[in-house]
Amino acid sequence: MVKNMYLSRSFAWSSLLMLALLVVLTACGGDSNSATATPAPTIASTTNAGTTNTPSTLSPTSIPPGQTPTSSRPGLTPTPPRPNPTPTVSRPGPTPTLSKPTPTPTSSPMVVVTITTDNNGMFAFSPQTLNITKGAMVIWHNNTSAPHTVTGNTFGSGTISPGGSFSFKFTQAGTFAYHCMFHPYMMASVIVK
Repeated sequence: MVKNMYLSRSFAWSSLLMLALLVVLTACGGDSNSATATPAPTIASTTNAGTTNTPSTLSPTSIPPGQTPTSSRPGLTPTPPRPNPTPTVSRPGPTPTLSKPTPTPTSSPMVVVTITTDNNGMFAFSPQTLNITKGAMVIWHNNTSAPHTVTGNTFGSGTISPGGSFSFKFTQAGTFAYHCMFHPYMMASVIVK
């Protein structure tokens, strides 16, 4: 198993190396038509003892002074440098403006219910029955020194501390009864049309 994994990795690396070599050769201009080899310089030997061999042709790096090097591949000519383009300044034109009608915000009517103490010293919601239109917001404000709740079947405030408030937006028509969990005798209703 380990040997198979090693062979698999070795094959993957070899394939990747071959692909990289192919990309490099392609980028350098190597193709099947340009596989002609440049002839190697011939070396002339002398018969005199003690003399060294000297090349009979010039190497690519030894160009006599005053001569311009030429390409060894036929058909290639050096390209002259390109001039830098002159930047042009563009002046912005007028920006078209789209006139969209802005919707007028429709504010939902807000109605306040006060949690208060009546003439008998009992806590109460005032008004006890509230008539509103669909979409109206009702705000209950606690004006007493005791905590209260606004608890209905479809909404609930949790504890409203003295001086605190709770709001709820009624989006459906119907009659919604509610009461205070701490003072069950406190009952009221909201009628939504």
